[in-house]
Amino acid sequence: MVGLLDRLLGRTKKPTPPATPQLASVEVAAPTALPEGANDVPGATVQLTAAATADTFVTVTSGDPTALVVTGGGVTVPAAQTSASVVVSVLRADASVTLAVTLGTQTLEATLVTGSGPAG
Repeated sequence: MVGLLDRLLGRTKKPTPPATPQLASVEVAAPTALPEGANDVPGATVQLTAAATADTFVTVTSGDPTALVVTGGGVTVPAAQTSASVVVSVLRADASVTLAVTLGTQTLEATLVTGSGPAG
């Protein structure tokens, strides 16, 4: 709150900028949703600690690009949202792949397991 003296001297309190959202969690899809040959399917969900103040790109990399490819190299969390789906393509069945999810200097890892057998 700005006091009387501050107002008389023309000083105003600067509003506190909104907190920058951080990575809260990464939830991976079940292996049954990720059969070999599945293209551009939701493979994980990135969750932020607060709503994004602007469209926010989160980098997502596959620890084994011969088994799983992340479409677009990540995901954009739209402004005013707290989460977004990571779109992937599955190249190999029965693979355990580490996803590295990075926002700014923060990185979270999650292990995604692809399904057995081809997409039907």
